[in-house]
Amino acid sequence: MASRSFRRLRDSPWTAHFYGAHAAVESFESRARIKLAKRGIGGFPTLSIQHLIDILRDQLDDAPNLNQKRLVMMEENAFRILKNIGVTTKEAYDAAPPGTGFVKNVEGLPNYKIENYRLLYLKSNCWHEGASSEIIDAIHCGGPVYGWFAYDDSFQDAKGEIYRVPSAPSTMISPIVRTHALLIYGYGAQGRTGLFDYQNNWGPEYHNGGRGIMESANIIGTIVPDVTFVGIAF
Repeated sequence: MASRSFRRLRDSPWTAHFYGAHAAVESFESRARIKLAKRGIGGFPTLSIQHLIDILRDQLDDAPNLNQKRLVMMEENAFRILKNIGVTTKEAYDAAPPGTGFVKNVEGLPNYKIENYRLLYLKSNCWHEGASSEIIDAIHCGGPVYGWFAYDDSFQDAKGEIYRVPSAPSTMISPIVRTHALLIYGYGAQGRTGLFDYQNNWGPEYHNGGRGIMESANIIGTIVPDVTFVGIAF
């Protein structure tokens, strides 16, 4: 499956990215060490994704209110996604070299290498379809686009599906051909206002407690060949 080709091109420790999935857990290592020490478990470098899920389950039990429980559940789900695609160890998670991606003035874009394709999270918030279309046009100019995905906060539109794009760039993003694909989820920061999709979406300052929270608006992405495009630096 895709796990052998899974790549994390991000320079912040323990930031989980997959198909738009995001869990900002920069402080997770210290919390994990404390939990593992209490359990008498050592050797963090061999920590498994299942260990992280177990630790989060403990946090869920100790959460003081419903909001905190929801945050922990969002974080747990991100790691479950990794486990489901076969990324079961920290070594597998850290297999790729660090890096960051930029498209125009959108910062902090996570990039993925799945087989011979690159999956690029473009931006969030369905109120900015026009700006998103401009970015898609720019990607089309750099080479063929194999597909894109867009989904709402219920995830129902994206489960098991991707949408192929027309051969020519379009100002309106609409599904053309529905085909089978891997499960697609998305996480982002919640509660930001204004043109937040022109900011660094992945900094801890945009997250509650450094955790990735489910985005309330649409997320748009595209699947492109694993090459460097003109005007897009990876």
